[in-house]
Formats: sequence, structure tokens, C-alpha cells
Amino acid sequence: MPMTPETRPPPRPIDNVSDGGDDGRMEKRIEKLETEIAAIKLDVEIIKATCATKSDLAELKASLAEVKTTIVLWVVTTVVLGQILPGLLKKFGLL
Repeated sequence: MPMTPETRPPPRPIDNVSDGGDDGRMEKRIEKLETEIAAIKLDVEIIKATCATKSDLAELKASLAEVKTTIVLWVVTTVVLGQILPGLLKKFGLL
């Protein structure tokens, strides 16, 4: 039978409230939370240290645009010279 809010047992108290004392469960829970928060802080520090910023991405974009332009110029130059050079060599009798 599935648990519904009506059939669910009441939650256990965090501490032993009937006696007014502390049964130690709260301290264990807090220690666990502190450990987990320390791990989360470390993860966030690593992410901050290794992630790219907007300026990093802008620099990368500019570099890629420059490289793209250089590659296009090399390809165009190679194709043009490949078409013109044989004709020039024939004209001067070098081929």
C-alpha cells in the first residue's frame, strides 16, 4: 500500500524532546552537514579556478576568428597559385 500523508508515520523527533535532553543525534547530523559543506566549498573553489570567464571566452573567440582568417587566406592563395603558376611557368619556358 503506498504511503500517503494520512498513512505516513509521524517523523521521529530530532532530539529527545520528551526528556528535555539531547540524545546526540543532532550533533551527528550537524557534523555530517559541516563535512558536506566543506566538500561543497572545495568543489566551488575548484570550479571557480578552472572555469572560463566572459573575457576568456571573448579572447578565445578573437583568436579563433584570426586563425580562421589565416586558414582561409592560405587556402585561397594555394588554389590561386595552383591555377596561375603552371601557366606562368609555361609562358617563361620553365615547364
